[in-house]
Amino acid sequence: MVLNAADEEISSLNSVNGEDREILIDHREMNSTLPSYLASLGFKTRITRLPHGDLRLSERILIERKTARDLMASIKDGRLLSQCRSLRASASRPMLLIETGGDAGYGLHPNAVLGALAHITLDMGIPVMMTKDAMETAHFVSIAAQREQDLLESFHEMVNSETTTGTELKSIMEQAAREIDALLIKPEASHPWLESAQQQLERCYEHALSQLTGVKDEERDVMNAFSPHLGALFTATEEILIKETGCGSEIANRVLQILKENSSIKSQ
Repeated sequence: MVLNAADEEISSLNSVNGEDREILIDHREMNSTLPSYLASLGFKTRITRLPHGDLRLSERILIERKTARDLMASIKDGRLLSQCRSLRASASRPMLLIETGGDAGYGLHPNAVLGALAHITLDMGIPVMMTKDAMETAHFVSIAAQREQDLLESFHEMVNSETTTGTELKSIMEQAAREIDALLIKPEASHPWLESAQQQLERCYEHALSQLTGVKDEERDVMNAFSPHLGALFTATEEILIKETGCGSEIANRVLQILKENSSIKSQ
């Protein structure tokens, strides 16, 4: 099963078709064989002046291509690290691609660049890919471009699949806007959204008194005198009730008894 999956993956990589997708190539690569190799794989190549890097596959992917000779020279004159820093700043998915070469005279010795490559990969976070020659580079670039295209298509499908959710959200927002407009047009309509803090306290006070049992009109009149301060009502003494409302001692005591019997409302 695993071998079959691997074979299928290899077959798909071998059959990469550029489908006329565009790859931007820096003008310094114009005389190399890479543009023609990419064109033979079905890509549309456009020679341009890239500020940084040699190949731009998309907004995210930017590749700096170097031969073994280029790499050695750029390490010697100190350009490599500055080029990689610029590469890092110019794309979210930068890459350094090195063509090791098949000629022994230009072959790349790993120990000569070990420190630089370690810094680039580990400290700067730029992946390093090695290929044999321009043809192998073209095949690698074609595969990378195909992967990027597949990713973009999956993003596009995901966005389209969320269109319904977006439509539903828009409908909900429109409904909410209509509700708010209705409240503003009829301000006399009672609604918690339009209440001031004082109105909210008064509404809560009335609700609490409605839960009391055995209350007569004269006793309710005494209680209403403390609106909207529910705490003041439940902590009032006989003297305070008489002073604040002018009621008699008998009514004041009946109010206190009612409040005592319904003290559970105080904690709600």
